[in-house]
Amino acid sequence: MDAAVAVVGAGPTGLMLANELALAGVRPVIIDKLVERSGQSKALNLQPRSIEIFDQRGLWDAVESRSLGHINGGHFAGLPVPLDYSSWDTRYPYQLGIPQARTEAVLEEQLSQVHGITVARGVELLDLTQDADSVTATVQDRQECRQLRVGYLVGCDGGRSLVRKLLGVPFPGHPATTTAFVADVTITGEIDELANRLRSMRSFLTRDGVRRWPPLIPVDDGVYRLIGMGRDVVVSERDRPVTVDEVQAALRES
Repeated sequence: MDAAVAVVGAGPTGLMLANELALAGVRPVIIDKLVERSGQSKALNLQPRSIEIFDQRGLWDAVESRSLGHINGGHFAGLPVPLDYSSWDTRYPYQLGIPQARTEAVLEEQLSQVHGITVARGVELLDLTQDADSVTATVQDRQECRQLRVGYLVGCDGGRSLVRKLLGVPFPGHPATTTAFVADVTITGEIDELANRLRSMRSFLTRDGVRRWPPLIPVDDGVYRLIGMGRDVVVSERDRPVTVDEVQAALRES
């Protein structure tokens, strides 16, 4: 047996799970097909309950110090369904604005510095089989395939999870009627006044989901989250890469 547990995916979920396992005395193997963290903003906020968990694990100061600030309100599912945290029974009645890459950095540092566990990067899961006692994963590492035998394998590899597909676990739902894209863009020039109006998505969504304000959210010095939204988009286009022209068009509309 190579390890008791293998965690596939070194995003926030996989890294948090690995830390929790380590606290329980289990040393997991954690693999990720990316050679290095992407650095993209991706998930941009921590919700109140997530903040509480980071606090319980002694990580609050680390994430708060790397955050963009506090956001008092929120929204649900990209629609103008407001979330008001002021009445919640929590010490943290707000969102913490922090790019996903920074959250991942905090969790990975904790995993390495406190538990002595490093992420095996550039290791991609290809296949898996299981029996009554173990799971055997076929992984590719530096152009070589090898077998990894573990007691448990956990899929923390995102919405298009290969682990889920290999297990044949269905992912039912309803066809999308609206699609969107996000891009991290670097903008030069005087746009501070605009940026100050765009601290949360609620600032530019009306009741029917139409943009009220331009979809730019500041995430770093000179770097902004650009959101392009559209209605009645063909669902198959969701798998087509976004082009530079589309990003530039969305920026011009803003």
